[in-house]
Amino acid sequence: MDERSPATRDEVDVAIGSLTTSELCRLRRFACYRVRSLGRAASGRSCEDLLQEAMSSTLAGAGNGRSGRCWNKSVTFERHLLGAMRSISSHWKEHFRQGEPYLESELPDSCPVENLSRLDLLESNGPEPDRSLLVQDEVSRVLQKLKSDQTALRVILGWQREMDKSEILRAFGLTGKEFEAAVKRIRCRADQVKREGFRGDKAQ
Repeated sequence: MDERSPATRDEVDVAIGSLTTSELCRLRRFACYRVRSLGRAASGRSCEDLLQEAMSSTLAGAGNGRSGRCWNKSVTFERHLLGAMRSISSHWKEHFRQGEPYLESELPDSCPVENLSRLDLLESNGPEPDRSLLVQDEVSRVLQKLKSDQTALRVILGWQREMDKSEILRAFGLTGKEFEAAVKRIRCRADQVKREGFRGDKAQ
């Protein structure tokens, strides 16, 4: 058997069925790493989706197929799948439009504390200075006070995603006045939380 020739569909089927538990674990870990690195460009796809896409495209490309990806048997099947997942995830990222509006599923629920990372809301070197309002030990209480203010939550989500004002307006369909009013409410709630902290008052 010429190991330099593309694998047939039967050979790919056998290779998929012959993957060991440790090989599958390594493949899934790599898939999860690639999907996490994509951020929004993953567009809701999971690490399992990436692994299955690599296998499906290899089956489609078996036997010199015109579509899909050919497995050259000079490399192990695991190594081939790793390369396929790297290529597929890079393709997903290249075709993702950075200015694409957020999906409703990406927005926080009415009580967003579990959905927003404290670390993502800390002061950074990004373009929006108002995110410095959200100091780490105050984030949860600020979010709790804003849980029914969907406009303010969208502004905070925009800051979390490193978006500037114009990107937030475009992504969430807000006007400049709505944005500025939301920022004032966020400031007000942040100041309130600070005052409560100074007084030792934990009431919400």
